[in-house]
Amino acid sequence: MVNIRQTIISAQTPDEKWNLWESALKDTDKTLEETLIQENADYLKWSREEVLSCWGDKGTEKIKQKWKKENPQTKEDIVNYYNTLDLYIPELSSWHAMVKNIDHLKIVEFLQLCTKSNFNSYLDYGAGIGSSGLVFNYYGFSVALADISEAMLNYSKWRFQRHNVKASFIDLKKMSIGENHYDCITAIEVLEHIPHPVDTMRKIYKALKSGGYVFVTTPFFEDEKRPQHLVHDMNTAKEFERLGFTLIKKSGKGLYRLFKK
Repeated sequence: MVNIRQTIISAQTPDEKWNLWESALKDTDKTLEETLIQENADYLKWSREEVLSCWGDKGTEKIKQKWKKENPQTKEDIVNYYNTLDLYIPELSSWHAMVKNIDHLKIVEFLQLCTKSNFNSYLDYGAGIGSSGLVFNYYGFSVALADISEAMLNYSKWRFQRHNVKASFIDLKKMSIGENHYDCITAIEVLEHIPHPVDTMRKIYKALKSGGYVFVTTPFFEDEKRPQHLVHDMNTAKEFERLGFTLIKKSGKGLYRLFKK
């Protein structure tokens, strides 16, 4: 464990940080992209061509068109939209395979901070396909994944079984994330999809242990490619500090924010 911790902490360059992300997710005999494509194909029972037809921008466009067609209005409508949306599996996988993507590097930097802090328990809120959870698990953390989507949670469970590792899975439609339970929490590309993100951050605050950290992305602006982004006011993120969080750092014009309880 000492050697693993030192490897995490000593990674300084983008290449070294990317290696931490990639090593946790890829098969030894494949690239990360090929690993994720194969996982998609095996789970969805799709051909490689079918997976790639929903990969990257193609997947983003299909998700957009499904949103426009269904036009969810109420909270229940929004939950139902995400609950069975398999399209996110290849779309998110293509994002997680992007070499040295800034979001992945920021998550690795958060992993480094949490490792230096001798933390053990990690929650990924809005965990999607479970990649961040797999990364934290790989480097020794106890992991929980929370989402409203059964499609995402089922795929994440399958991936964890494939990697032969364990985690807790929280269906937010039925379960709570609890109180004073986690050392560190992420909410990556999640809060902008929620009608009332301040209410969600209040729950996250309660779930975080005193002295713990939460790292969030806050793209609270209109995105033509992603009409399912519901919050269009960057000042929304300032409300989080009123919940009791201390803002430690923000970067990327406020897109990335690190808070401490």
